[in-house]
Amino acid sequence: MALATGIVMLIPLTLSPEEQDLLTKLGNVSIERDSGTTDGRLAKWTANGPGPLALTGGEWINGVALCPAFQVPAPSRIASITWAWTTGKLGEWEHHSELRLMLLDVDAKACWTVDVTSQPASTVIVPGTIGISANCAVALQLKAGDRLGKLYSPPFVRSVEIAVRYRF
Repeated sequence: MALATGIVMLIPLTLSPEEQDLLTKLGNVSIERDSGTTDGRLAKWTANGPGPLALTGGEWINGVALCPAFQVPAPSRIASITWAWTTGKLGEWEHHSELRLMLLDVDAKACWTVDVTSQPASTVIVPGTIGISANCAVALQLKAGDRLGKLYSPPFVRSVEIAVRYRF
């Protein structure tokens, strides 16, 4: 079931048994984070980092997982996600590449994707019925072409910025 919000859609991603196991392990890792609740932190968290580098074709490659630098008070839910990623390093792969954001909700053990191939900067409103935790991880993923194998001039995304607005 895909949920439409304007042009962009959130699509649930079914995880393999190995990915489910990893998700369970991630949920058990304790991460020390500041639990400060200054006004600037109550409604939004932001993060940035390097994007993915597709050394092989035909498979989804992850960039760095971005998450809040502080513990978001539970039960906070995502209201919208804004992103921006650089487009200059896709090179000859630009018309053969797909990009998507992967939202990983460790608490609910669920994963969602948003196709951002044609939208290097945009926002998606997340319906309240989905209920994705604001304590999630967001990663930009890149897939170069359909043919499996090593790429000799690999495409990459230099950087990605994320802003997650949430309600509590």
